[in-house]
Amino acid sequence: MSAPFWKQLSTAALLGTARTPALPSLPQDLQDLALDESSAPEARLLRTAAVAGLAQIAGLQPASTEETLPEPAAPSPQDVCRDPQVVSLLAQIATEGPETLLAEACQLLAAAGQSLPHRLLPTYFDAAYRSSALRDPVLKAAGSRGAWLSAKNREWRFAATAGIDEIDIRQWEEGDVASRTRYLQALRQTDADRARELLEKTLAQESARDRVTLLGALRTRLSPADESLLQNLLTSDRSKEVRTLAARLLSALPQSAFALRMQARLQPCVTTEKKLFRTHWVVAPPQSFPTDAAQDGIEEKPPGSVRVGERAWWLRQITARTPIAWWTAHTGMTPMELVLWAAKTEWKDALLQGLAEAVTLQDTDPAWIHAIINADVLPPQEAAELIGGLDAKDQREAWLKLASSAPSLTWWLRLVMKAPITWDTAFWLAVEKRIIAHLHTDAAQYDYELRNLLPELACRIPMAATSSPTPWPTGAKHWSSFEDAAHRFQQTLERRSRLRRMLNSKL
Repeated sequence: MSAPFWKQLSTAALLGTARTPALPSLPQDLQDLALDESSAPEARLLRTAAVAGLAQIAGLQPASTEETLPEPAAPSPQDVCRDPQVVSLLAQIATEGPETLLAEACQLLAAAGQSLPHRLLPTYFDAAYRSSALRDPVLKAAGSRGAWLSAKNREWRFAATAGIDEIDIRQWEEGDVASRTRYLQALRQTDADRARELLEKTLAQESARDRVTLLGALRTRLSPADESLLQNLLTSDRSKEVRTLAARLLSALPQSAFALRMQARLQPCVTTEKKLFRTHWVVAPPQSFPTDAAQDGIEEKPPGSVRVGERAWWLRQITARTPIAWWTAHTGMTPMELVLWAAKTEWKDALLQGLAEAVTLQDTDPAWIHAIINADVLPPQEAAELIGGLDAKDQREAWLKLASSAPSLTWWLRLVMKAPITWDTAFWLAVEKRIIAHLHTDAAQYDYELRNLLPELACRIPMAATSSPTPWPTGAKHWSSFEDAAHRFQQTLERRSRLRRMLNSKL
């Protein structure tokens, strides 16, 4: 039976026969077996599924058709993986996961110069359709056969550029928004003006969500030449999200007219006063909403989700949009001195949140990130958003420091597992130590989230750290509730190791 047949039958089963106009048709001889007009609709559905399943197992050949056959796929420049053991392992991974292992399998195949077995392409495409995080690795391992197959199913259109080099113009002309954004980012490295021209020509035809995604490519080699486009979007785009991103990109251009206007608004708010024969820096938000602030994306009223007074809201927005280097130039203080000073002011929350927003977008001196994280002045969630601006070693240290203030182990694990850093052995051992300590607590008994995270966690461990693993605390009070998760954890590690051996990969 064809895929559309099973899809239609599954839809009928999920929605219910009362809401489905008709069941899919079987070949006439089989239709006579399946249909019994005296039966209830539910019984006919189950009988149709049973007959179709048995026919498929028996190898029923579909009737001939006069429809034009699709053009055959072009030969793939990549070697298709044909090793039976590797193919079997790839099929197990596709069926049982976890998702991170599917991505890793595709990356290992691509690094070995091989592409996914043809019979597994639909399975991996379906997984990538459900999870956008899988699309990039699946595309890299799909080969040209993947691009050919993507045209046969609307849900697989994201794979239209499979097998095409990332700097090929077809990525821009035929790819989905993620592929087109990657193309723009690559082009910005060699021809920033051409990339901006392509972006300008297409923005008006894109959805608001896609405009935000594509506009983010301008972060690569952002320059004064981009100011005109960004200023136009700030004043005329229909989407608030696009206008907000345009404003933040403009703030990363210290000499842009936008950045200079922001500095002019902030300067009267940060002044000095004499107290006990000493000069002190003080801060105070504007007394009234600046008449020209709305044109630069400053909102007068805070959204309902933000519990803050209006003046604090103005200060936070102006701070977030002012080039971060202005603070050290204006006050003469170091980033750490400024953060500690801000934490003691009456307007500390507005100042610190505004500074954190500025740091996350602008090409910032890492000293600012270190200052904000090390001062422990932000909630853990906001501090976590800053860590990506550090180098790999400092990121690992910052994540371990954040663990001590995190609301829970699983909250911290969920974030650090998604962080784009390479785990070294020392980092994994520090993570492992926290997990084992947690398993000895009563809280572990009901920590269902940690059990679900363990198989994914196994994909982050450096393979060098798996040669002499630390034994699980099988004597812990609530260990029985973790046995299955620990088994899946170990199974994932073993599959990662086997796949590397089979592909001779050192990744």
